[in-house]
Amino acid sequence: ERQHTLTAIVGGYLDYSRERGFQFAHLRVPPPTDAHAHIFASRALPVRIKASVHVSNWYRRIMQGAVSCGIVRGFWSSQDMSQTAFPVSLLSARDLNTEQSFRQLMESNSASIPAVDRFFVAQLQSPDNPAVFVEDTAPFMHCPVVSNRKLLVDFISAEQLCFHTQSHSTLSTMILIGAMLSQYHVEQNAQAAVANAQRAAQAGGGQGAFTISSAASQAEMMHHQQLMQQHQQQHQHHQHQHQQRKRNTPEVSPRGHQVGDSEGQGMAMAGQGRLQ
Repeated sequence: ERQHTLTAIVGGYLDYSRERGFQFAHLRVPPPTDAHAHIFASRALPVRIKASVHVSNWYRRIMQGAVSCGIVRGFWSSQDMSQTAFPVSLLSARDLNTEQSFRQLMESNSASIPAVDRFFVAQLQSPDNPAVFVEDTAPFMHCPVVSNRKLLVDFISAEQLCFHTQSHSTLSTMILIGAMLSQYHVEQNAQAAVANAQRAAQAGGGQGAFTISSAASQAEMMHHQQLMQQHQQQHQHHQHQHQQRKRNTPEVSPRGHQVGDSEGQGMAMAGQGRLQ
């Protein structure tokens, strides 16, 4: 279920990029991590290669699903970037060094390393009728809630947000977006209040403009807080219903399922896709 969600997110990003007029999307599976890059113990090369194979297969499923949905017109992949016209300029100096080290590793362990396609190029537009590039005019929203992973996880934990069902995901997403918009408007109103105060001071108008702006800012903050409280009440109600159903359902020992690091690594790797 988690991987289906991640696949839908990447597909939506490709669709958004296509509508904006991008012609190609480039995805790269990074080489296996270093043997000593893990906390508890070093990992053997076959284990690290297996993670790369898993991500490569996931990228292929993403491309195939995007083709079937009409988002991508076609795609091609290969083990080497030169075989897919993957632009070298998209990689940083660190990535290029990693690729060189992995190439040397493959040459010395060619028998134990399976052939894995790590470079994917998706064609988003028809070559006969390329779309016009559309500039994204949406304002950049700086929001501390999603500025880094830890703050986002802390917010989700503090608000007890859940995403295991469609109803929980809908309410949790509404609460998260409400918090983002609330912080954004608070920041914008604070900047506007300072600007109004400076203009009023320069014009000799006293504190009138600043008082009006502050009152409007407080009223808007109260409105967002009320919306947040309503969303939280709905979310708690759904959680209570879920707990009631869980208590009324007889317990069945589920079959153990262990999720490896490769799936989480795949999401991190998905962020390395590039558009041209």
